[in-house]
Amino acid sequence: MKSAHSTSFHIVNADDKLGKVKLFLWVLLNIINNTYFPHRNTKIKIKQFSPNISDSVWARIPKAISPARGLTELFLLNIDWQAVQIELDHLNVFDTGCGSGRYGMMLAQLSKSKLTYLGIDPIVHPQWKKRQEENNYLTFKQISSDDIVTDIPENTNFFFTNSSIEHIENDLAFFRQINAFIDRTKNNTIQIHFFPSSICLWLYLWHGVRQYTPRTISKIINLFGHAHSYSILYSLGGSSCNRLHYRFITKPTVWAILKSMLGMRFSWINQRKSHKEGYWRLLKAAIEKDALISSSNPTYYALVIHSNFSNRLFENMGSLTMNTTD
Repeated sequence: MKSAHSTSFHIVNADDKLGKVKLFLWVLLNIINNTYFPHRNTKIKIKQFSPNISDSVWARIPKAISPARGLTELFLLNIDWQAVQIELDHLNVFDTGCGSGRYGMMLAQLSKSKLTYLGIDPIVHPQWKKRQEENNYLTFKQISSDDIVTDIPENTNFFFTNSSIEHIENDLAFFRQINAFIDRTKNNTIQIHFFPSSICLWLYLWHGVRQYTPRTISKIINLFGHAHSYSILYSLGGSSCNRLHYRFITKPTVWAILKSMLGMRFSWINQRKSHKEGYWRLLKAAIEKDALISSSNPTYYALVIHSNFSNRLFENMGSLTMNTTD
């Protein structure tokens, strides 16, 4: 099961239709991977994300959004996009696992620029055609992450993923392709990747191939360890966001599964949608509370890698700093 091209020592994918035995095996393998692998400890400087969460910023967060998605959108809203625009001159985005392409439009709004955007996904999304017709800067392709080198436009300078790399079986091979592209083109390039922490094994249940720890993330960071790159790992959220996710998402899902297995009738009530305002206030309070404490169990991670830079844009982004040995 071990793969030299993966950050995990297994590539069993819960996205596939696995039987009960394989699902149990998937959980066991991820417990082992999150606890023991790699074998040696790796020190990484982690910044606890402490966002600007003013009323005007918070008003842009969708009311029924999950804690992890809310945190990732806040992260994007807190970036100094004017500085990014100056640094890169013109944003040329490559979004892997783009889904509907929503983040292409969000990045255009945030950067206030006429960026170019290529979103790739192994599954064609029904909104691609309409969004591409309405926004001529958007382009989509149905391809997997296994062989992206020939599809990356030469002027690409912004690689983006949101909850995608945990679904990629050979995630290290994916990052090696990006590294090879940057080494060849010498483009001033920013990467932003959002992905689940180890606590998501219990919050998300059967989701993707793996979760991530500082040790496994170090395998990615080490690929970009040369002098012309710097990497910053941000810890997003913590115990308050985790409890909120469990209450509104994990617990109802588990109950629905159990009732279905027992042949019981049930009506699905999504409290995030049925009690939007109340949930939205609870989410803001949870994020504000977690922002004050360096958490050992973050809800999510944001990895920023900046190569061939002129200015280190992300090192002063608001945060608490902690040195972690995982």
